[in-house]
Order: sequence, then C-alpha cells, then structure tokens
Amino acid sequence: MAVAAAAVVVVLVVVVVVVVVVCCSVSLIFGAITCAAGIVGVAVGSLVASQLRQVTSKADPFVCAFGLLTSAPFLFFSLYLSCYNAIATWVSAIVTL
Repeated sequence: MAVAAAAVVVVLVVVVVVVVVVCCSVSLIFGAITCAAGIVGVAVGSLVASQLRQVTSKADPFVCAFGLLTSAPFLFFSLYLSCYNAIATWVSAIVTL
C-alpha cells in the first residue's frame, strides 16, 4: 500500500510540474497545486491514521487535529505576507496545503 501511495505522489508531482511549465495562468497553477496537495494529503493522512490506529482508537481525530494545528500558522503568515512579499506568500500557501 505504501508503494501505491508513493506512485500516486510521483504521478501528481509530475502532473503539477507539467502544468506549471506548459501553462502561464496563475489560477490554473494554483488549482493544480491545490488538487495535488489535497490528494497527497488524504493518502498520507489515511496511511498515518491506519498506522496510528494500532496504538489508539482515536487515530482519525488526532491526525485531523495535527494537520489543522500545523497548517494554521502557515495560513496566517500567507495572508499576512500577501501585502508585502508575493514570493513568501506563495511559499507559505504551498506549505499550508
């Protein structure tokens, strides 16, 4: 199962790179990155929750809480930095996803 998840991640990264290279539309690039990050996040979260479920029955809420708490500061900084630095905003937004 981990090999399949790794293959999905590799394919999504290749698709995002192709979209970024071929397309010049910022909205399409952001959409591709968002879709890829969502699919990778679900795959990784599912794997982590299934491994953590062996330790505790509350694995799903713990994985969701961890993801939410780690992404919140990056979301704040991406919104804050949008007035000052576009590159830092993009980096922070991509880390948030």
